[in-house]
Amino acid sequence: MDNYATHKTPKIKAWLARRPHYHVHFTPTSASWINQIERWFAELTRKQIQRGVHTSVRQLEADIRTFIASMRKVRSRHSIASSQTCR
Repeated sequence: MDNYATHKTPKIKAWLARRPHYHVHFTPTSASWINQIERWFAELTRKQIQRGVHTSVRQLEADIRTFIASMRKVRSRHSIASSQTCR
C-alpha cells in the first residue's frame, strides 16, 4: 500500500486493529518504480480494457495478452533505435 495519508487515519487504524490477520505493508515514499507500474496499468486500462467489449473472461485475457505483446514490440524497437543512435 502506498503511504497516502488516507491509509493512516484513526478510522483505518481501528479497522485494521479489529482484523489482526491483515498485515499492511507500506511502500517507501521514494519508490518511483511503483509509479511506473501504476502508469502501465493505467495505460492498459485506458487503451485496452475500457475501449474493448469483452463478452467473456477468456476474451478479456486474450486482449490483455495482445496488449502486452504489442507493448513488447514497441519497447523492442525503441531499444534497438536507442542502441543504434549511441554508436
